[in-house]
Amino acid sequence: HKLNAEAISTNKQSLHFHKKLGFHQEGIFRDYYFNGECFLDVVRFGILKSEWLSKRFVIEKIINKYNVTS
Repeated sequence: HKLNAEAISTNKQSLHFHKKLGFHQEGIFRDYYFNGECFLDVVRFGILKSEWLSKRFVIEKIINKYNVTS
C-alpha cells in the first residue's frame, strides 16, 4: 500500500531523486544520524500505491535511466 524511504538531509542528490520519483516528504528525524563527527537530520519520504500507479510509466522511465548493465 505504501513505500517509505529516508535520506540524509545533506544529501541533496538523494533528496532530489526521491522527489523526482514522486515521493512526498512526510517528516524529518532531527539529529537522527551520527556520521562520526556530528548528528544530521534524516528526511522521511513516502509514496502510496495509487500515486505510484498513476505515475508508474514516468517513474519507470526515470529509474531505467539509472540502470547500468554490464
